[in-house]
Amino acid sequence: MLKYINAFRKDESGATMVEYGLMVAVIAMVVVVGGVALGISMDDTMDDATRCADAPSVANCVLD
Repeated sequence: MLKYINAFRKDESGATMVEYGLMVAVIAMVVVVGGVALGISMDDTMDDATRCADAPSVANCVLD
């Protein structure tokens, strides 16, 4: 019985799968956070562009 317990303790095949799962979760979180940040930035940019298109003299738009 002790032989089987020691063999079970030394078996690390499941640990590799858990490590890959954690890496995938971290990468997914980074992608989501980056996407949200990009979306907020794009929203602000589009709002500025809309304000400039509606009233360029009032919105302090730079026209080249």
